[in-house]
This record gives sequence, structure tokens and C-alpha cells, in this order.
Amino acid sequence: MAQSLQEIWQQAQYAQKQGDLERAETLHKQIVGRKPDALASWQFLSARAASRGDFAKSAHAIRNYLKVDNLSAEGWRSLGVAEMQQGRFQEAVKALKEALKLQPGALANLVYLGGAAQQAGQDDLAADCLSLALQGMPVADILSGNGKAEPMLRAILTKAPAFLEGYVADLVFGDIAHDGALEGASWRFHETGEPVWNDPMQRPERFFLPALPPQAWFDGADLPWAKAIEDAYEDIRAEVQAALSLDDATPYIAAHMAEAEHWKEFAGNMNWSAIHLYNGGTPNDRVLEKFPKTMAALEPLPLCRTGDRPVEVFFSLLQPGMHIVPHFGTSNARLTVHLPIIVPEGSACALRAGEETRVMEAGKLMAFDDTFEHEAWNRSDGLRVNLIFEVWNPALTEEEQQETAAIMDRYDKWFSGRGRRMDFLGTSFAQAAQAEKLFQAAEQGLRTGDAQASGAMKQVLALSPKHKKALWLLADISFDRGQDSEGLAYLRRQGAASLDHAPTQYRLAVVEEQIGTPDRARVAYARCIKAAPGNMLSYLYAGAFFEAQGDKEQAAQIYSLGADVDARMTTLYHSPDADPETARRSNAAFDCIAAKMQSLHAEATKGVPRIKEASWVQHIEGFSGYREADQKPHELYIPGISPLRYLTRDHMPWADAVEAAFDDIKSELLAALPSADEAGRPYLDAGQQLGPEFDPINGTMNWTALDLYRDGRPNDALIGEFPKTLSALKSAPLVCVGDNPFEVFFSLLKPHQHIPPHFGLSNHGITVHLPLIVPKDCQIRVGQEWRQWIEGELIAFDDSFDHEARNDSDDLRVVLIFEVWHPDLTPEEIAAIKASFSARAKWLQGRRLPEVPEHGKEQ
Repeated sequence: MAQSLQEIWQQAQYAQKQGDLERAETLHKQIVGRKPDALASWQFLSARAASRGDFAKSAHAIRNYLKVDNLSAEGWRSLGVAEMQQGRFQEAVKALKEALKLQPGALANLVYLGGAAQQAGQDDLAADCLSLALQGMPVADILSGNGKAEPMLRAILTKAPAFLEGYVADLVFGDIAHDGALEGASWRFHETGEPVWNDPMQRPERFFLPALPPQAWFDGADLPWAKAIEDAYEDIRAEVQAALSLDDATPYIAAHMAEAEHWKEFAGNMNWSAIHLYNGGTPNDRVLEKFPKTMAALEPLPLCRTGDRPVEVFFSLLQPGMHIVPHFGTSNARLTVHLPIIVPEGSACALRAGEETRVMEAGKLMAFDDTFEHEAWNRSDGLRVNLIFEVWNPALTEEEQQETAAIMDRYDKWFSGRGRRMDFLGTSFAQAAQAEKLFQAAEQGLRTGDAQASGAMKQVLALSPKHKKALWLLADISFDRGQDSEGLAYLRRQGAASLDHAPTQYRLAVVEEQIGTPDRARVAYARCIKAAPGNMLSYLYAGAFFEAQGDKEQAAQIYSLGADVDARMTTLYHSPDADPETARRSNAAFDCIAAKMQSLHAEATKGVPRIKEASWVQHIEGFSGYREADQKPHELYIPGISPLRYLTRDHMPWADAVEAAFDDIKSELLAALPSADEAGRPYLDAGQQLGPEFDPINGTMNWTALDLYRDGRPNDALIGEFPKTLSALKSAPLVCVGDNPFEVFFSLLKPHQHIPPHFGLSNHGITVHLPLIVPKDCQIRVGQEWRQWIEGELIAFDDSFDHEARNDSDDLRVVLIFEVWHPDLTPEEIAAIKASFSARAKWLQGRRLPEVPEHGKEQ
């Protein structure tokens, strides 16, 4: 049964509120069938399908949602999850890549993509995603902060550490045997379950060699080279005093580590800083040339190296009063060595490793396994400076050192390349995530009036050239500053990157139209409507554009299609809230559609004067040609026919035949009445602006319609139950659409309900009531005359006159309603009316939107 979209929507909302989700689902399906860009309906249908485990239908609904809004990271993520639920992991990977592209900083996007990639056999992508997601944050910490974590997310996170440890072990060990000191060696990604530690104070964060005996501190007896480096102390100190500069220092703890509570005091500041000679194997040549004797003293030592370069050599600067909180290092294959260079006197500077604390003394080596819990402090009033470097654990043989170095180099190569391998992002993951954070900060700066925000927004594009939101905002900024060419350049870049994003194409179309590039505007308008066919303003502006270009037929079609999407489009010019340009175009749309409808009517009614003079009043502003003050049809008005409020029996020679079938009709009704609530519908669409007096019956079953025919369409579910009813009506001159009656239905008015005064659509038809169930105190008014319904006696009236109805009883009132032709009309005039309606319907059915050219083939 055809109903208005607004009517169906209101029924769906009512059903949801009542908890009738099955009916709501049926209604939302009707909505999207007629309005494919109804986002809220697709959301409901997706959630509804997922709730009963039908993930195929859930995914189908989400895909349709994304056809309208394909910049929704949440939508792409939901699609990915739905595909995973079906075991369609390759499709899930595609969807989740889109989510990550749109929202690289979202932990859930990384986790879901990693989980999907693992199931799809894409282990490299899985390991990259999951390790990035878990970097610096154990699974337990993630889940503890998200008690409502979706079960699939929780499952992926729970299994991720074991997968990563196995993946990395296979990657980095290769042909290296797990024997000797490397027996049982494993890579840790947080907790796969609590390992069996060699010492309760030892907990390596990354690479653990359980075959090595646990030892927190190492002395001269363990390190035969220790005396040589202590002997070089004076030379190293002299270089420090001569060349050490705070200008070379950087925060030891990066700013992003502020997310970890225990590093907040140091993150991004100089309370604990470092001057690197080597960092991750990369030399700092500018600093190195200042410390030749320092490096000469270190060269003979068994330094941990990557290739032929030391992994870490730096001066650690700890400001007065600072405390480096307890923490653990990465691997017990290495020792961390401190050579205190500048140490305030006394015991104010110390370091604890394991259960032993040692006071720092200038020139006295301190070597320890930093996988034991350790901490350090400077409780003095002066700066503390230590030289720090890494050496191999002396328990490793030279061959094992080389093997471990190879293992760590492979790991570092994989670790450092993770984000760069995500080429689908259009940049590295780090840059994409950095661009997102920078964008959020810049966006906030724009809201607060920060003068530097626009510059920061340009930095976003330097990191991520296709960042769509940044392009949008930079276009805004440029236009606001009068830099129109720059703004247009940004907007066109955004348009090229967002072909299916309706807001972008709409904005581009308007600007292209304003600057006088009609070919570009035409393409952008077409793309906008294609991307989001529910955007009423797209039709309005596109229609006005085509009308200005002289294509009035295309303009009328676009306007009319837009009015189908939202009838308010042609009345916006009445709204005080409408901006002047929108109001102007709305008025133009009204006039253009009116002219088209009138021309269709005039052509269809040639040679039939009384019908040709009729007016489609819905398209005439302030129509005042009614013959009677209380007669105001709001669709079609034929002034030349008699204004009959109620018809007499003389007007109804067919009445006796219909009334004679009263008992049969009532019998069929009573048989169907128990299922009326399920088979019927609220007569009124709750979305109509009818005033508060209609509230009791607006969108409710207080006034129910049990349709046999509606708008010429049969209700196949019911008409088979009313053969005698429909047979009896064949004697009446029914208004028909083709061979079908335009309207036949049972009107059910519940006790103590009032249908307030209103007008019908047209005066060419007469509304007929056959009262079937009529308690006392039920009546109808047409014009100034009230009449009581009497069971079995027809009441016929012209509903283009003001009319109302009441049921003041305690029981249900039911009447059969159908429509017949006005008795004044001749067969020729009836044919002309049908021709007018048919011409209108044919034109409406044939409306088309402008075609969208392929990208790159625009004129």
C-alpha cells in the first residue's frame, strides 16, 4: 500500500516506542525502498539484523548507509565487523582499511583491522596493526578502560599478544637456533599469560632470554673492560665541561608518552633530557665531533651494535629534585652502563636495580640489567650528568652476541617499518595519526580564535595531502579572508578526493555556479544528488541552476523530484529562517513546477472548457477563486460544477443497490475486524503539520483505515476477504485509476474521538459513507449541517467543503468509505479529468536527473 514517507516514518517511530520492533522493521524497509538515502532507517535495519544474528542483512544495510555517507569511519568499522561475523574476512579487511583511513587515531580501527587481516591470512598487516594498537599499552589496561568492549574486540585483543609473539619469533629468528643462551628466548607483547620469571624483580618488556642467570648488578669481576673506561673518566669529563650544551638536548621521554601516567612528569620536557651521540644506531654527527675521546674510550668495549654502529650512547641529564620512577627495560641480553660524569657530592644521587641501591660516584662505573625493576633520583640542588651506553650481557658468547644482534636488527627493521607499510593510507601511519591529532588541535584553535590555527591546518595537508576535513576548513578560511582563488583550489582538491561525498559536491557546485563555471557546476550538482538523493537543498539549488541556464524542463524535473524528497522545498520562501538565496530559489521552484503542471493540464483538457478552467490550486500562491467560502480543496478545483455539500437520492440512482448489500458487507467486515489493528494503519500521517487538535488521531490507531484500495492500488492481503463488498460497489460510478477504484476503505473511529474540521483534495469526487457499526452519539458535519449516521443508509458529500466527525460514544464506529464522480460531470469531462491526472502521472514517472560523467571525463 502506498503511503507518504513521512507517514511511514512516524508509524515506524511509534512502533519502536511501543517496542513493536517487527512492525518497525517492516516500516523501515518500506522507507528505504522508496528513499534509499534514509540513513536512520538503514541504521535501524542494520542494528535489528545484527541483534538476531543476521549479519548478512546487517552488512547489506550498512553498505547502503555508506552509499549516502561514505566518510563515516564508524559506518565502515561497523561494516567490517559485520563482514567478520559472516567469516568474510577479505571483505572485512577492505572495509576496515576505509575506517582506518578516515580515523587513524582510533584504537578500535587498528584492532579490528588486525583481527580481520589475521583471519584473512594477511599476517603482515595483522602484526603491523595489532602491534601498533598494543604499543605502550597492555591488553588488560585497554580492556579495563573499556568495560563495555564489544565481544569481538575483546576476543581479538585477548589473542593478539600470543599471535604477535609467534609472528615476531618466526620473523626474527629465521635459521638461528634456539640453543645455548638463546634457548627458550621469546618476544613479549605484554602478557600472554604470566611468564615464569627467573627473578620476581625481573620483567623484560620485549626480548627475554630465560637461559641467562638473573643478575641485577655487574661489577669489575664480571666486566674486564670496566677499569679501562673508568681510567678514561678525566678525558670524558673534560670534553663534557668543554662541549656539553643544553642546545643539543632533547626530552628523554617523548611528549606522546604523557598518556602513560608514570611518565607524565618527564613527557615532552627537560626535567630528564638526553644528548645523543647514537640513537637507535643513528649517529648524531654534530655532537659526535665534540666528543672524540669519549668515543675512543668506548670503541674497544663489547657495545651493542646494529651493523658497525653502537645502538645507544648518550649523556643523561637529570634536573635537581627529579625522580625517575620504577620501570623495566627491554631485554636481559643487554646491560645498561652508567658512567657518572657530573654528580653532586653526597648520597643525593642514586640508582636502584632489583633490591639493591647504589649511590652514584663520579668516574665509578655502574652496570646493571635494566630488565630488573629500577629507578633513579637526584635529590640534590645541582644537575646530574651520566654517560650511558649498552653492552652485551657477559653471559653471551661472541657468537650468541652476533646472533642476538641479528635478531634485534630484524626486529627493529620490522618494528620501524610497520606504519610505512600501510600504503593504503596515502602516507605513513605515523603521519596519518599525527595529521589527525594536529587537525583536531588546529580545529580547536579555529574555534577559539587562535591566529596560528590556519598555519597548523596547512601542516595537516603537508602530512596527509588528501585530508578531507582539513581541505574543507582551509577552503573556509581562504574564502573568509577574501582569498577566493586559494579557497577554490582547496575546494576542488577536496571535490576530487571526495567524489561520492554529497556535502563536498554540493558546496563545490554552489561555488562553481557563483564564479561562473557552469560546466563544473553541472557536474558537481549531478554528483551531489547521486551521492545523497535525500538532500533537499541539492535539488533546489541544482534546479535553479538549470533554470538559469535556460533548461526549464530539466529544472522542473529536478525541482519536482526534490519536492518528493521534502515537500517543504517549495515553501521555504515563506520561512523567516530561510536565507535570501534559498528563499529565492524556493520561490522559483514553486513557480516552475506550477507552470509545468498547468501546461500539462491545459494540453490534456483541450476542447473541454469547464475542465480546462480548473486550477491545480496546490501550485497557485494564495488562490482565491473558490465559489463558496467554506469550500477549499487543496489540490484540484473545478469552479464550473455545482457546490453540493450533501447529495440527495436524486444525485445517487445507484444508492439502492449498494444499500441492498449492507448485510453482506457488514458480515465480511465483522469477520476481518479482529485483525484490524494488525492489518490497518493510522489514517493520518503523524508528520503532517495539522495542529494540536489532531494529536489524539495523528499517527495513532484511534482513527484507523482498513484499506481495500488506496491511491488506485489494491491491498492484496485484504481484497480477497471482501468479494461481496467489492461486487456491490460495481454499481456505483467509482472514481478509478485505470480499472481500479481510487479509494475504498473501512474507517474505524474509536470511542470518544473527534476528527477536527478539515478540507479534502478536490471537488471532482464525492465521498460516500456506508455506516456499518454506529453507536449512539456519532455524527458528521459538512458545511453548517450535522447529520447522524444510520446503519445501512448512505451519506454522500463533497469533502472539499469544511467537514468534521465525532464518536462521543463508548464503542467503535465503522463506516465503509469510497469515492464517486461528481454528478454534474459529463463522460467527456470525466475523460478530460482522467487525461489531466494521467498526463501529470506520466510526466512524474518520466522525470530524470542529469547524468554524472565519469571522473576525468568532465567537459
